[in-house]
Amino acid sequence: MDVNWPPELRVYLDSVESALAKARVEHTVRAGVIRDLETQISEMRAEGIPDDEILSRLDPPEAYVDPQSLLDVGPDRKPPAIPVQAPPVPFPRISDVLYVVVAIVAAVAVLTEELSHICAETFGDPIPTWLHFASLVSVPFILLITIAKMRRGISRFSLPPLTFLNGYLVAVGFWYTLMFLPLMPFAFLSTFLMGLGLLPLAPLLTFVAALLQNFQLYRCGQAVYKRPGHWRFWFAGLALAVLLLGGAQFRQFVTDHYARLAVGGDPETRASGLKMLKRLHLEGAVLEYCYSENHQRLWGELPFTRQHLPYLAPSGYQTLYYRMTGTDYRDVQKTEYRRGNRQRVRNAEDAEVGGDAVASSSRLLSLKSAAMDISFAGSPSGLDAGPSLAYAELTLEFLNRDSSAKEARCQIIMPPGGVVSRLTLWINGEEREAAFGRRGAVREAYSQVAVVQSRDPALLTTAGPDRVLLQCFPVNPDVPMRVKVGFTLPLIPDDGRMALLMPYIAERNFAFEPGQRVALWAESEAPLQTDVEELLNEVVPSRSNGAGDLGYIYAVRGDMPPENLASVRIFAPSPTPETTIYRAELSGVTAYSSLSEARPLERRLVALVIDTSAQCAELFSPDDFDWITVLEELPDNVRIALFAGGISCPPMNREEAKRRWPEILRGVNFAGADDQADSLAGAWDLCASEQNSVVLWLHGKLPVEISDMTGLNQRMLRRPSSDGYSSPRLLSMQLLPGPNRIEEKLTGLLRLPLFYGQPLERRLSRVLSMSLHPTMNDRELAFSLQRPTSGADAETLSGSPHIARLAFAAEIATKHREQQVSLPEEDIETAIKLRLVTPITGAVVLENERQYAEHDLDPSVEVEKVPTIPEPEEIALFAVALALLLLLFLLDRRRALHSGGDAA
Repeated sequence: MDVNWPPELRVYLDSVESALAKARVEHTVRAGVIRDLETQISEMRAEGIPDDEILSRLDPPEAYVDPQSLLDVGPDRKPPAIPVQAPPVPFPRISDVLYVVVAIVAAVAVLTEELSHICAETFGDPIPTWLHFASLVSVPFILLITIAKMRRGISRFSLPPLTFLNGYLVAVGFWYTLMFLPLMPFAFLSTFLMGLGLLPLAPLLTFVAALLQNFQLYRCGQAVYKRPGHWRFWFAGLALAVLLLGGAQFRQFVTDHYARLAVGGDPETRASGLKMLKRLHLEGAVLEYCYSENHQRLWGELPFTRQHLPYLAPSGYQTLYYRMTGTDYRDVQKTEYRRGNRQRVRNAEDAEVGGDAVASSSRLLSLKSAAMDISFAGSPSGLDAGPSLAYAELTLEFLNRDSSAKEARCQIIMPPGGVVSRLTLWINGEEREAAFGRRGAVREAYSQVAVVQSRDPALLTTAGPDRVLLQCFPVNPDVPMRVKVGFTLPLIPDDGRMALLMPYIAERNFAFEPGQRVALWAESEAPLQTDVEELLNEVVPSRSNGAGDLGYIYAVRGDMPPENLASVRIFAPSPTPETTIYRAELSGVTAYSSLSEARPLERRLVALVIDTSAQCAELFSPDDFDWITVLEELPDNVRIALFAGGISCPPMNREEAKRRWPEILRGVNFAGADDQADSLAGAWDLCASEQNSVVLWLHGKLPVEISDMTGLNQRMLRRPSSDGYSSPRLLSMQLLPGPNRIEEKLTGLLRLPLFYGQPLERRLSRVLSMSLHPTMNDRELAFSLQRPTSGADAETLSGSPHIARLAFAAEIATKHREQQVSLPEEDIETAIKLRLVTPITGAVVLENERQYAEHDLDPSVEVEKVPTIPEPEEIALFAVALALLLLLFLLDRRRALHSGGDAA
């Protein structure tokens, strides 16, 4: 109050305060009213209004206690808004204790679930989002705030927000009571018998407490408003909770419904479900459930609705997400957008340990370092590729930054015809060789030691044609694990040269470090070249021959990103003369290597199947891909049919295809994922009626299995194509590096080599011009257990023992491709002796001799049977010796010059 105010104004303010005090209005409320009046008077005095007129404008003091006294003043006069306070609600002190107990139980329930995820792992996740978490955390605070305010008395100002919060609390309590309704009988029983079960009862206790508080707030509303006027605030809080929680649950309900339609039923139903998921933009929801083993379903968990919403496993959502987007769910960051996903992903990873798939990835498991060492088997003269093969060793070192042990898993794809011939693991700083044995025996040993005993094993088995699965467990926190895989690889004829394609990691559950590189080093006594800019071509002196001439070592070396390893090609000269036959013997197996002219297969019908998923949109873009140029190379006597997504064209000749195909392919929609199994089956059926026909499948990667391959597998089993002339032959050309589930399942297909990053039109034109010969070249490299009859008079030279490995691996692959029920026992024993990873054998590294003996595995091996990369010590010593000789020569010459100068 301003000291310059007249006494009349001060007396008026004192009268107002006395009237409020007699009415027992709370002190803080009285102070607020006086402050408001002082502010109002100050504003009117600042406007120059006289003090007597200000007093006439103010309401009488009794109006602030009983607004009804102003009703007779006049029609234009409105009573002031008086903050009236209701007296404290008289309820027993025991109620305070009960409310506090309920608040504590609710807080403990939320904290227990947040730390242990016990409900999420057994029944369903009650806290799937941060919104649900915030709603549950607010429950004990709302209970306690309402208790405290009612004990002190509720005013007009505090009643609306309290009733709003109570409506919100009632809705949240009812929501979670309905969710936990199936568990209520067990919770009551365990509470009375064993003292347990309070946590599942927390929603019901909260709901009952919220209703009791609502009744008390109703009484306060009658005391303050003289009528129950708080309901509009209560319903507003109720509506907010239903909107927030119900909206998130309705999204779940809709996603579950259309996901069920998209994965089950007839093709029309699946198409409609997938269409609705895309139209409603539910890709994010489907992605969330790719990682949730037991995600929340409010209505789906109730007994009377369970049959209408069957449970869909995460694998179903993973397939569905790929069908919607054409993107692998593991390529998307998944732990940031959804609360609690990291725990669910970790549990999923633990369940996958020891399985036969790469499965989900871990962001905290990474590849620390990688190196690829390659040695070419040259001819005795050292001038050409000789037997046309190479031995490569890929060394990987894993690092785990998580708090628990992880399993490192990856799928490695090799060039067609390649085979794994070595596996080692570093245990306690010592490199241990693997034991080779039957596929079932090595997998059982790995599962027992890795999953049950958590020791240090590594496992290598085949995962389909020309691909293997590597598994290492446990990768302990902050303790690197190092493993080495050895590959015996054939070279591939290409434009008069022999090309080596790199094995590469197609699928993995670990991350690449930022700026990750693979250290690549290839050496040969024959000249090597590469067209990769990041790699260096190097020539260094090697050794002197018998005549005293210097030889040379040719090297290709450098650092490559792991993603680009699939596109690396290293070239060596073709064998001279090309009719030379190389012979080798290993473990009683005699084999031959030869390069000869390829005889074109006279095809009459070609069915071309094109992958129309989103990943292939750029490859077959109408603006970039020239189909007319490709079709121009088709022989005159060959008809060609087209299968692209839902489009199929009957067989037609070259000229008709050139005229009609470009327009047809412009109408193809490259989006989502293509169900290529149906197209392959249709193409196979078309070709089945004609001899010398072939299905050529052009596709990208396929990281999930989206189709049932039973029908196509049955076709290829009943009518195998083994001689190249039977109908039909299925050839696969993968245009993008990565996994492919259909290739893994179809053992009857033949993979064609493809140089990634090279113009697709040129490669496809070439294979069509060769009438679809598998080598895509006019030369054919063969590794066989029988000496070629066409080269009876050819020169035979002694070659690398790797010839025996490649020849026997090709023999096993042919038998397996022909779908034989079982292979002879001698084939299994021979594969073990040769130390090969085949469809019938695998390799495993265990920690000690006792573990090998328990699983009937023999880790002993003769040194000459272990393939290795030649050590560089001899070359290094020779280079040092050469440098010393050159230095001595220069010193002697300098000394001679000085001595000559002194004599002069």
